[in-house]
Amino acid sequence: MINGKTVLAIVPARGGSKGIPGKNIKLLGEKPLISWTIEAAKESKSIDKVIVSTDSEEIANLAKDCGAEIPFMRPSELATDTALIVDTILHIQHWFEENDKKYDYFILLQPTSPFRTAMHIDQALDQVFRTSKAQSLVSVKIVDENPYSMRRINSNGFIENFMSDSKQYPRRQDKPKVYIVNGAIYICEWDIYLKDKNFYKRNCLPYIMEEKNSLDLDSLLDWKLAEVLLNT
Repeated sequence: MINGKTVLAIVPARGGSKGIPGKNIKLLGEKPLISWTIEAAKESKSIDKVIVSTDSEEIANLAKDCGAEIPFMRPSELATDTALIVDTILHIQHWFEENDKKYDYFILLQPTSPFRTAMHIDQALDQVFRTSKAQSLVSVKIVDENPYSMRRINSNGFIENFMSDSKQYPRRQDKPKVYIVNGAIYICEWDIYLKDKNFYKRNCLPYIMEEKNSLDLDSLLDWKLAEVLLNT
């Protein structure tokens, strides 16, 4: 709980994974990938309950051992390659309102961000409550390649600036900072998400994270990088 408001942490972890087979239970360092996120959520000072949404009994049992709750198994139609995370979130919200209770906020923590810590979680939640009129938050990082330095090929086959106003910033150091969502933290007011089905529609804050903590494990190359980072 933070500022008298309850917070539910949701860790989505379906059994199927093509980029990194079995990634949620694959050992990163000395523990399964999903345990990094569950432990961070459990260590947070602001989260009231940590649940894992999964269709896999193996992931469910592992998550329970790590201290998370599995109030129900995710329906198979929400565990396909084409299923959208918005539908999973809404399913969880409706289940809790019918079977448990409604929370004031929820925080979505994807297990593919193992270097996002309890400190980041608490800072992000604190930022929401310190900012007047904020209704949601997503974590971001500075992009590796600034679009103001990019070019595209037009319909005539010639190169032109990707950003129409790039000429305003001839020097690299003058170019505007540009950010990309890193997938580590998503926070939203419970009722706002039920209405909007979106994190960005209203007053959405950015929580800026460093490159290392933003690593999102989506490929075997990402995994190799994570192993290197663990040993540095």
